[in-house]
Amino acid sequence: MSASRRDNARGQAGEVGKANGYQRQDSTARDLFLESLPEPVAANHPHVSTAGEAQRQRIVEMLQTGPKHTLDFRRAGIMQSQTRIFELRALGYDIPTVSRVTIYDDQGFPHRGVAVYELVAEPAQGVL
Repeated sequence: MSASRRDNARGQAGEVGKANGYQRQDSTARDLFLESLPEPVAANHPHVSTAGEAQRQRIVEMLQTGPKHTLDFRRAGIMQSQTRIFELRALGYDIPTVSRVTIYDDQGFPHRGVAVYELVAEPAQGVL
């Protein structure tokens, strides 16, 4: 295959290094579907952190008010709650999975086998 034909096949037509007029613009789902998305909880709370330590602290605070399920944690910005629960157990927190339930999300989709966690005991010292 000749060089010019190979360049043409790649859409370069011999103009290596020149832009083709298309420039990717970063957009969010909010830009695309503005009317269908709820306002994010963290938008009004700039101090909310997604760091592991902050997520573990939020889980402990939530569980101190009673049993919670995975979707409760997701609504609080904790996407991998099972990992954070695992870490808290390793730190000495007694957090058993007390049941598995079917939960319907905000769009009406059923989620079967969702874990429900309960804080039974905290470690003797404030470890986080």
